[in-house]
Amino acid sequence: MEINIRRGNLGVMGAAYATAIATMTGGILMLFFNEKHKDTAMIAKADIKDNFLRAEGKEIIGQYILVGIPAFLTSVVTSLGRVIFTAMVVPLGTEIYAAHSIAFTAESAFYIPAVGMASAVASLSGNVRGEGNLKKLNRQTNMVCVIIVFIMMIATGILLICADGIISFFTNDAGALILALKLLRIVAINEPMFGISIVMQYAFNGIGKTKIPLVVSGFTQWFVRVLGVFIFVHVLGFGIEIAWICMISDNILRAILLYGWYWADNKRILA
Repeated sequence: MEINIRRGNLGVMGAAYATAIATMTGGILMLFFNEKHKDTAMIAKADIKDNFLRAEGKEIIGQYILVGIPAFLTSVVTSLGRVIFTAMVVPLGTEIYAAHSIAFTAESAFYIPAVGMASAVASLSGNVRGEGNLKKLNRQTNMVCVIIVFIMMIATGILLICADGIISFFTNDAGALILALKLLRIVAINEPMFGISIVMQYAFNGIGKTKIPLVVSGFTQWFVRVLGVFIFVHVLGFGIEIAWICMISDNILRAILLYGWYWADNKRILA
Protein backbone atom coordinates (compact mmCIF):
# COMPACT_ATOMS: atom_id res chain seq x y z
CA MET A 1 0.00 0.00 0.00
CA GLU A 2 1.33 3.43 -0.94
CA ILE A 3 0.25 6.46 1.07
CA ASN A 4 1.05 9.94 -0.18
CA ILE A 5 1.60 12.45 2.61
CA ARG A 6 1.54 16.08 1.55
CA ARG A 7 4.86 17.81 2.33
CA GLY A 8 6.32 14.47 3.38
CA ASN A 9 9.65 13.01 2.25
CA LEU A 10 11.59 15.37 4.54
CA GLY A 11 14.30 12.86 5.39
CA VAL A 12 16.36 13.66 8.50
CA MET A 13 14.54 16.97 8.99
CA GLY A 14 11.26 15.05 9.10
CA ALA A 15 12.63 12.87 11.91
CA ALA A 16 13.68 16.03 13.78
CA TYR A 17 10.22 17.57 13.36
CA ALA A 18 8.55 14.37 14.58
CA THR A 19 10.82 14.20 17.64
CA ALA A 20 10.16 17.83 18.53
CA ILE A 21 6.39 17.39 18.16
CA ALA A 22 6.40 14.21 20.24
CA THR A 23 8.44 15.84 23.03
CA MET A 24 6.26 18.95 23.11
CA THR A 25 3.08 16.85 23.14
CA GLY A 26 4.41 14.75 26.00
CA GLY A 27 5.20 17.85 28.05
CA ILE A 28 1.76 19.34 27.47
CA LEU A 29 0.03 16.08 28.41
CA MET A 30 2.12 15.77 31.60
CA LEU A 31 1.10 19.30 32.66
CA PHE A 32 -2.52 18.59 31.78
CA PHE A 33 -2.72 15.38 33.84
CA ASN A 34 -0.86 17.01 36.74
CA GLU A 35 -3.52 19.72 36.85
CA LYS A 36 -6.29 17.14 36.54
CA HIS A 37 -4.88 15.16 39.48
CA LYS A 38 -6.36 16.95 42.49
CA ASP A 39 -3.71 15.96 45.04
CA THR A 40 -0.64 17.16 43.15
CA ALA A 41 -2.34 20.23 41.71
CA MET A 42 -3.74 21.44 45.06
CA ILE A 43 -0.54 20.75 47.01
CA ALA A 44 1.62 22.48 44.42
CA LYS A 45 -0.60 25.56 44.33
CA ALA A 46 -0.77 25.74 48.13
CA ASP A 47 3.00 25.48 48.42
CA ILE A 48 3.59 28.19 45.83
CA LYS A 49 1.03 30.53 47.37
CA ASP A 50 1.75 30.07 51.07
CA ASN A 51 5.30 28.77 51.46
CA PHE A 52 7.38 30.18 48.62
CA LEU A 53 8.66 33.17 50.56
CA ARG A 54 8.57 31.59 54.02
CA ALA A 55 11.53 29.97 55.73
CA GLU A 56 10.34 26.41 55.02
CA GLY A 57 9.80 27.32 51.36
CA LYS A 58 13.33 28.66 51.10
CA GLU A 59 14.62 25.51 52.79
CA ILE A 60 12.83 23.35 50.21
CA ILE A 61 14.30 25.41 47.39
CA GLY A 62 17.76 25.07 48.95
CA GLN A 63 17.38 21.29 49.22
CA TYR A 64 16.15 21.16 45.65
CA ILE A 65 19.27 23.00 44.47
CA LEU A 66 21.63 20.80 46.53
CA VAL A 67 20.04 17.62 45.16
CA GLY A 68 19.20 18.86 41.68
CA ILE A 69 22.47 20.45 40.56
CA PRO A 70 24.61 17.27 40.94
CA ALA A 71 21.89 15.26 39.15
CA PHE A 72 21.88 17.86 36.38
CA LEU A 73 25.67 17.80 36.15
CA THR A 74 25.64 14.00 35.98
CA SER A 75 23.47 14.21 32.86
CA VAL A 76 25.73 16.90 31.41
CA VAL A 77 28.92 14.92 32.09
CA THR A 78 27.58 11.64 30.68
CA SER A 79 25.89 13.24 27.66
CA LEU A 80 28.97 15.29 26.79
CA GLY A 81 31.13 12.19 27.18
CA ARG A 82 28.90 10.31 24.71
CA VAL A 83 29.10 13.20 22.26
CA ILE A 84 32.92 13.19 22.46
CA PHE A 85 32.90 9.39 22.13
CA THR A 86 30.80 9.64 18.94
CA ALA A 87 33.01 12.46 17.62
CA MET A 88 36.04 10.19 17.98
CA VAL A 89 34.26 7.42 16.05
CA VAL A 90 33.29 9.62 13.08
CA PRO A 91 36.86 9.98 11.66
CA LEU A 92 37.13 6.18 11.38
CA GLY A 93 35.04 6.25 8.20
CA THR A 94 31.46 6.42 6.94
CA GLU A 95 30.86 2.68 6.95
CA ILE A 96 32.26 2.28 10.46
CA TYR A 97 30.19 5.18 11.76
CA ALA A 98 27.08 3.72 10.09
CA ALA A 99 27.70 0.37 11.78
CA HIS A 100 28.28 2.15 15.10
CA SER A 101 25.02 4.11 14.81
CA ILE A 102 22.99 1.06 13.76
CA ALA A 103 24.31 -1.14 16.57
CA PHE A 104 23.87 1.65 19.12
CA THR A 105 20.27 2.26 18.03
CA ALA A 106 19.45 -1.47 18.01
CA GLU A 107 20.95 -1.97 21.48
CA SER A 108 19.12 1.02 22.95
CA ALA A 109 15.78 -0.77 22.54
CA PHE A 110 16.96 -3.49 24.93
CA TYR A 111 17.83 -1.30 27.92
CA ILE A 112 14.38 0.30 28.06
CA PRO A 113 13.38 -2.12 30.90
CA ALA A 114 16.32 -0.85 32.96
CA VAL A 115 15.25 2.77 32.44
CA GLY A 116 11.68 1.92 33.49
CA MET A 117 12.87 0.06 36.59
CA ALA A 118 15.21 2.94 37.44
CA SER A 119 12.36 5.44 37.43
CA ALA A 120 10.38 3.17 39.73
CA VAL A 121 13.28 2.57 42.11
CA ALA A 122 13.91 6.34 42.39
CA SER A 123 10.34 6.85 43.62
CA LEU A 124 10.46 3.85 45.94
CA SER A 125 13.84 4.89 47.37
CA GLY A 126 12.50 8.38 48.01
CA ASN A 127 9.56 6.94 49.95
CA VAL A 128 11.86 4.74 52.06
CA ARG A 129 14.18 7.71 52.62
CA GLY A 130 11.21 9.55 54.12
CA GLU A 131 10.52 6.60 56.41
CA GLY A 132 14.17 6.37 57.44
CA ASN A 133 14.01 2.58 57.08
CA LEU A 134 17.49 1.36 56.09
CA LYS A 135 16.63 -2.34 56.18
CA LYS A 136 13.72 -1.82 53.83
CA LEU A 137 15.90 0.24 51.49
CA ASN A 138 18.55 -2.50 51.41
CA ARG A 139 15.99 -5.24 50.70
CA GLN A 140 14.39 -3.13 48.02
CA THR A 141 17.72 -2.27 46.34
CA ASN A 142 18.87 -5.89 46.30
CA MET A 143 15.52 -7.10 44.99
CA VAL A 144 15.46 -4.56 42.16
CA CYS A 145 19.06 -5.42 41.19
CA VAL A 146 18.20 -9.14 41.03
CA ILE A 147 15.11 -8.42 38.93
CA ILE A 148 16.96 -6.14 36.52
CA VAL A 149 19.83 -8.63 36.10
CA PHE A 150 17.30 -11.35 35.25
CA ILE A 151 15.51 -9.10 32.73
CA MET A 152 18.74 -7.89 31.14
CA MET A 153 20.09 -11.44 30.86
CA ILE A 154 17.05 -12.20 28.72
CA ALA A 155 17.92 -9.13 26.64
CA THR A 156 21.50 -10.43 26.33
CA GLY A 157 20.23 -13.78 25.09
CA ILE A 158 18.00 -12.14 22.51
CA LEU A 159 20.84 -9.90 21.29
CA LEU A 160 23.22 -12.85 20.93
CA ILE A 161 20.75 -15.20 19.25
CA CYS A 162 18.83 -12.74 17.07
CA ALA A 163 21.60 -10.26 16.26
CA ASP A 164 21.47 -11.02 12.51
CA GLY A 165 17.76 -10.36 12.26
CA ILE A 166 17.95 -7.23 14.40
CA ILE A 167 20.74 -5.63 12.34
CA SER A 168 19.21 -6.61 8.98
CA PHE A 169 16.11 -4.67 10.01
CA PHE A 170 18.20 -1.47 9.84
CA THR A 171 20.42 -1.99 6.77
CA ASN A 172 21.16 -4.20 3.77
CA ASP A 173 24.70 -2.86 3.32
CA ALA A 174 26.98 -5.90 3.63
CA GLY A 175 29.95 -4.08 5.17
CA ALA A 176 27.93 -2.14 7.74
CA LEU A 177 25.85 -5.23 8.54
CA ILE A 178 28.86 -7.43 9.34
CA LEU A 179 30.53 -4.80 11.54
CA ALA A 180 27.31 -3.80 13.31
CA LEU A 181 26.71 -7.48 14.04
CA LYS A 182 30.09 -7.71 15.80
CA LEU A 183 29.39 -4.57 17.82
CA LEU A 184 25.95 -5.76 18.88
CA ARG A 185 27.37 -9.05 20.15
CA ILE A 186 30.14 -7.20 22.01
CA VAL A 187 27.65 -4.95 23.81
CA ALA A 188 25.29 -7.85 24.60
CA ILE A 189 27.49 -9.08 27.44
CA ASN A 190 27.27 -5.64 29.04
CA GLU A 191 23.48 -5.51 29.47
CA PRO A 192 23.10 -6.92 33.04
CA MET A 193 25.80 -4.66 34.46
CA PHE A 194 24.46 -1.68 32.52
CA GLY A 195 21.07 -2.34 34.10
CA ILE A 196 22.62 -2.32 37.58
CA SER A 197 24.47 0.94 36.87
CA ILE A 198 21.23 2.68 35.86
CA VAL A 199 19.25 1.28 38.81
CA MET A 200 21.92 2.20 41.35
CA GLN A 201 22.25 5.73 39.95
CA TYR A 202 18.52 6.30 40.37
CA ALA A 203 18.53 4.65 43.81
CA PHE A 204 21.12 7.21 44.93
CA ASN A 205 19.13 10.01 43.31
CA GLY A 206 15.96 8.84 45.07
CA ILE A 207 17.55 9.15 48.52
CA GLY A 208 19.13 12.51 47.67
CA LYS A 209 22.74 11.30 47.32
CA THR A 210 23.18 12.76 43.85
CA LYS A 211 26.86 13.67 44.26
CA ILE A 212 27.88 9.99 44.30
CA PRO A 213 26.60 9.20 40.76
CA LEU A 214 28.21 12.45 39.56
CA VAL A 215 31.65 11.45 40.86
CA VAL A 216 31.41 7.85 39.64
CA SER A 217 29.90 8.67 36.23
CA GLY A 218 32.37 11.48 35.61
CA PHE A 219 35.31 9.20 36.39
CA THR A 220 34.19 6.19 34.33
CA GLN A 221 32.83 8.23 31.40
CA TRP A 222 35.93 10.35 30.90
CA PHE A 223 38.81 8.20 32.14
CA VAL A 224 37.59 4.83 30.88
CA ARG A 225 35.41 5.54 27.84
CA VAL A 226 36.73 8.80 26.37
CA LEU A 227 40.39 8.50 27.37
CA GLY A 228 40.36 4.78 26.54
CA VAL A 229 39.08 5.41 23.01
CA PHE A 230 41.60 8.20 22.48
CA ILE A 231 44.54 6.02 23.55
CA PHE A 232 43.57 2.69 22.01
CA VAL A 233 41.91 3.93 18.81
CA HIS A 234 43.53 7.25 17.91
CA VAL A 235 47.00 6.71 19.37
CA LEU A 236 47.55 2.94 19.11
CA GLY A 237 45.40 2.48 15.99
CA PHE A 238 42.92 -0.18 17.10
CA GLY A 239 39.48 -0.40 15.49
CA ILE A 240 35.89 0.37 16.45
CA GLU A 241 35.59 -2.92 18.35
CA ILE A 242 38.08 -1.67 20.97
CA ALA A 243 36.12 1.59 21.20
CA TRP A 244 33.01 -0.41 22.11
CA ILE A 245 34.97 -2.47 24.63
CA CYS A 246 35.94 0.84 26.27
CA MET A 247 32.26 1.80 26.28
CA ILE A 248 31.10 -1.38 27.99
CA SER A 249 34.06 -1.19 30.41
CA ASP A 250 32.72 2.23 31.43
CA ASN A 251 29.26 0.74 32.11
CA ILE A 252 30.60 -2.30 33.99
CA LEU A 253 32.99 -0.29 36.18
CA ARG A 254 30.23 2.25 36.93
CA ALA A 255 27.93 -0.54 38.10
CA ILE A 256 30.65 -2.03 40.33
CA LEU A 257 31.61 1.32 41.86
CA LEU A 258 28.02 2.44 42.53
CA TYR A 259 27.00 -0.89 44.03
CA GLY A 260 30.22 -1.09 46.06
CA TRP A 261 29.86 2.50 47.31
CA TYR A 262 26.28 1.79 48.38
CA TRP A 263 27.33 -1.09 50.64
CA ALA A 264 30.65 0.38 51.79
CA ASP A 265 28.85 3.46 53.12
CA ASN A 266 25.59 1.68 53.95
CA LYS A 267 25.29 2.71 57.60
CA ARG A 268 25.44 6.40 56.65
CA ILE A 269 23.50 6.13 53.38
CA LEU A 270 20.36 7.74 54.85
CA ALA A 271 22.22 10.33 56.95
